[in-house]
Amino acid sequence: MANIKVVIIDEQPFFRAGVKQAFIDQFDLEIVEASPDDNLKVIIENNSPEVVLLDIGSPSPGGLETGRKLLRRYPATRLVMMTSVVSNDELFEVIRIGAAAYLDKKANTIELETVIRRVARGEYPINDSLLATPNVAEHVLKQFQEMASMGMAVESN
Repeated sequence: MANIKVVIIDEQPFFRAGVKQAFIDQFDLEIVEASPDDNLKVIIENNSPEVVLLDIGSPSPGGLETGRKLLRRYPATRLVMMTSVVSNDELFEVIRIGAAAYLDKKANTIELETVIRRVARGEYPINDSLLATPNVAEHVLKQFQEMASMGMAVESN
């Protein structure tokens, strides 16, 4: 099996180093550390990661905006948004930007590894998060219904 390249973008060096250390025995996972202050364009282009782990709480311009830009510029890269405080509003926004997964930073190594591997295979573990939170699922459905209604109104004009 080919190696899975993962870039972890987090402002806390200790957290990044901890994730890298946790996967030291997983020879097929290549972990690259990055700070939100680094030149992320250069890091992504030099490493061509399959997966990017991004802290949603990253400082300016913010994790969501950084994630949105990364996905727009590098559509083949899969995004896992990580958070310290799980919230329905954040989950909705993470879905809107097109992230493949939304994960609590308190997840254990096995949970994180499973998500990385699923995302690298093209899966969307974020669907599991959506199914577990009916309020967010309803919000997403309403958004799609509004977009469909707007599309029908435009077509009829």
